[in-house]
Amino acid sequence: MKTEIFCLQLPLFLSALLHSRRTLSYELDIGITFRAKTSYMEYRLNTTSAFPGVNLRVEFLSTRCKGDLLMVTSRDTDHFYRISLEEENKIAFYYRLEDGEFNVQMSLPENKTFCDGLKHSIEFKRYGKIVTFKADGGLEYKADETRIRKVIFSKPDRIVLGGILNNKFDGCMYSAIVLFYWKQDVRNISVNLIDQYLKGDRKVDSADLFTGACPSTGAGSLKEVQGEI
Repeated sequence: MKTEIFCLQLPLFLSALLHSRRTLSYELDIGITFRAKTSYMEYRLNTTSAFPGVNLRVEFLSTRCKGDLLMVTSRDTDHFYRISLEEENKIAFYYRLEDGEFNVQMSLPENKTFCDGLKHSIEFKRYGKIVTFKADGGLEYKADETRIRKVIFSKPDRIVLGGILNNKFDGCMYSAIVLFYWKQDVRNISVNLIDQYLKGDRKVDSADLFTGACPSTGAGSLKEVQGEI
């Protein structure tokens, strides 16, 4: 009888322990390590909506200036958003709409680099033809892409962290928030992948990730304000 009770209680104990570790990691801002060639995190959206606006925010740490941090795909078109670390110590935001592929690049002042082993925060906002962006809570810059005529991003499908194929990210991620929106619509969609992963959300798929191996200090800090436009 005692053996049977112990066997029944063990899964509950392990489940509670796993939940405690995830909660602790989230509260201490330890982050998730992407080190293996097969490391990734993915969230699949369940929406048939299209959006003219997106807000992408990532907080990360790396010593290697190469790899895709975040990518969003479309369910029914070749539209995409992609944020990548570039070898020239820059962050690039690539996006494809019906009118073609576009990009903006961002670098740090005073010859600083995003690949110095410190924590950095980046944010790209796109609405219509305008993209605004900033790093580490600094000045916000704006780019106006006049070639865009059709501003809609059709049916966002997957959000992927850590890169795919040969452009893998090597480092730590502390936060990754994606907001799809219309300025005057309450049906906006916000996804915080790291948060949902740590809380055990079954909608988040992943492989070869490590929790608790990332430093908790760095150059910048990304404040989470879900729903902010």
